[in-house]
Amino acid sequence: MSIFEWLTTNRCLINDDAWNFVYKTTSENSVDPFGRLYILYKIHKKPLKTRPVCSDCASITHALGKWIDEQLQPIFKAQETYIKNSFELKLELEDLVLAGNVSLFKYDAIAMYVNMNTDTCLEELSGYLHDPHTREAFPHYEPAMLMDAIELVMRNNIMKFGDICALQIQGVAMGISPAPPIASIFYSIFEARMLPRWKHHVSFVRRFIDDGIAIWNHALDSSVDETDWNRFQEEDSSYHGLEWEFDPRSPQIDYMDMTVSIE
Repeated sequence: MSIFEWLTTNRCLINDDAWNFVYKTTSENSVDPFGRLYILYKIHKKPLKTRPVCSDCASITHALGKWIDEQLQPIFKAQETYIKNSFELKLELEDLVLAGNVSLFKYDAIAMYVNMNTDTCLEELSGYLHDPHTREAFPHYEPAMLMDAIELVMRNNIMKFGDICALQIQGVAMGISPAPPIASIFYSIFEARMLPRWKHHVSFVRRFIDDGIAIWNHALDSSVDETDWNRFQEEDSSYHGLEWEFDPRSPQIDYMDMTVSIE
């Protein structure tokens, strides 16, 4: 299915403004249809690392990606671990009342966007978006139409780098509009299954896409506590290729643009 076929098939389900935007922008971008790949340095990483980014504002999938992002944003922001920014997180943390022996920890996904298995991501998103509970909570979208659009964008991201053109065959590119909600909702589906099993240890979790912060409730037995901590990390990195790096548990951590401490 092409984007124009998708537009024709779903004409009666899309409002005029959205349909015209996707049709007009896709037509204009068809002249030079590829995104542009560039590299950013992660200057906060030691040793220094790089991040590949796709500028897709003039690509053929850009307009459809913007429409997908608009559809997914309400769902993305409703996920249990979602935080908008550090100010919002600060307000939540200030209201917490902690008891017992607790520590803070943070964790960071390893190349989250590109390490997602595309087939599994599409399967999980489809199940979630077709689920009656999701549909009842978010009646604004039509699941089959939305999933067709997501698959079109994920399977047709072709980027230019110099004189090279490359098709992305796994995951979703950083830099395209729907990448944050697609990746975050995909992992939230797993969180909803996993985190209840760890509520005796993990009492608070918030995540800004691929950067998480949480509170660990220690077990009385230190050996049990260490075993459980290792098991939690292993399970968190067991979801279809997504791996996470965990910092040591501590009474004080630097997260985003602030320092968080337990007093």
